[in-house]
Amino acid sequence: DDLDRKTVIIEDSLAYSLFDLSPKNSIGEFVKIEGEYFEIVGIIKVKATSSTDDPEEYYRQSRCYIPEKTLEELGNKNSFGST
Repeated sequence: DDLDRKTVIIEDSLAYSLFDLSPKNSIGEFVKIEGEYFEIVGIIKVKATSSTDDPEEYYRQSRCYIPEKTLEELGNKNSFGST
C-alpha cells in the first residue's frame, strides 16, 4: 500500500548499527538510500547463525527492502540517459 511513499523495511541488525536503538524504536526513523530519504516502516528479525565456518554467513551484510515500484524508479533515476 506504500507505493507512493518512500518506505523501507530493514533487518534488526541494521537498526542496531544505524541508530543504536532497539529495532521497534527505529520504526518511523529515516535512512538515506541513493540520495533519497526512506521511512522505516518495519523490522525483520534475522535468525543469527552460530556457525562461523561459513564465510558467506560471516561476511553477510544486513539487508533492507523497498517497494518494487520504488526500486524501479531508483534504477531509472541512476541509469545513463534517464531522469
